[in-house]
Amino acid sequence: MISKSHELYPSDRFEWNENDMTWYHINGSIIEFGYLDTDDRVSIYKSAEYDIIRFDEATEFSEFRLRYMQSRCRGANNFPKQIKMTSNPDGPGHKYLKKLFKVGTSEPCKMFKEYIGRDPFSGEEKYETRCYIPALVWENEFLMRDDPEYITNLMKLPEKEKRALLFGSWELNEDAAFPEFDYDIHVCKPFDIPQHWKRWLAVDNGYEDPFAWYWFAVDEQGTVYVYREFTRDKEDRTTKLTYKAQAQKVVEKSTIFDDQGNELMERFQFIVAGHDAFHTHVRDEQGKTLIDHYIEGGLPGGFIQGVKNRKFRKAILHEYLTPYDDPFRPGKKTARLQIFNTCKTLIEKIPELIKDPDDPEVVLDVDDHQYDALTYGICAYHAKKSRALKSEKNEIERYRERLWRNMKRKNRR
Repeated sequence: MISKSHELYPSDRFEWNENDMTWYHINGSIIEFGYLDTDDRVSIYKSAEYDIIRFDEATEFSEFRLRYMQSRCRGANNFPKQIKMTSNPDGPGHKYLKKLFKVGTSEPCKMFKEYIGRDPFSGEEKYETRCYIPALVWENEFLMRDDPEYITNLMKLPEKEKRALLFGSWELNEDAAFPEFDYDIHVCKPFDIPQHWKRWLAVDNGYEDPFAWYWFAVDEQGTVYVYREFTRDKEDRTTKLTYKAQAQKVVEKSTIFDDQGNELMERFQFIVAGHDAFHTHVRDEQGKTLIDHYIEGGLPGGFIQGVKNRKFRKAILHEYLTPYDDPFRPGKKTARLQIFNTCKTLIEKIPELIKDPDDPEVVLDVDDHQYDALTYGICAYHAKKSRALKSEKNEIERYRERLWRNMKRKNRR
């Protein structure tokens, strides 16, 4: 990069200082080249202030180094502050950057704001704006023109490196519990859930541990939709809620309006809860179970116990994630499980789940609260598919049903 800068910066405007690897512009601006090969080396930037920071091969930096250098993007000169990072997938900072830029869990090339927290002095809410811009090797016009054989060399790499460098894949976790999860296949845009669809709730209990509530619905073809979430991340220690308070929030989020504008609560077939919610040893000083507190918070009865067998739950989720040809979108894949893109934490967590090294048939029991709630809900679903009343069906719906039946007959043959 330094040698390239000598080609780009005209000598009548820039002066190079070899000792501190810095360009000095005639208007007073400074461009400094630096390195950060270990976590201990952050001390050399302790008092630094930069308007703009650029990282090359950002995944080669640890999360600690990346976070620390972001704090150095500062100054009181009213110049807009910005950080840009370029990188291939894989490396020490891979997981952190994938989560930071929501790679695979949000729409690429689209700006998004993420809530950081409240200023401890002013109380002002703080946000950070980010954008992930993917680029494949074929988009490098100069490289393709001058070295077309580079593609051949990438094709000969081991599978993991080939997926990263040739296809730009960030899904490189060979220990991933659900490698088949694909944002384009399993995530959909929100829509109004039809009134006649069967609905149910599932929760993984928690207070110190994150709680996780999910809303489920099933359509006429048996596709299950996760259409709402209420949870908190493991790192979030500010939104702890009692079980009664959680239930009150769930009731609030489940409030809908009929055609006349009357307020009513969604009707659920059942509510699935973690097995601890039913155990007698979880009773408080008043002799109540967690279920009692949920009901006090306004939720109806009809609680059932979630399946405890972790091997069974992982196997069932694989069934619902298995892609197949979408009969309504030629050339596209779909699956029996669809997640609304508003369920951001769940979408983020599924690709991060890893297999237990002692038993690959189960998910490692670490930060898996959203997964537990999801699989409680999936495994508890034994009701028939939703059926619309004949008066509610139109010609398009009947056509879709015929197409679906014909496809199933063809598959049986």
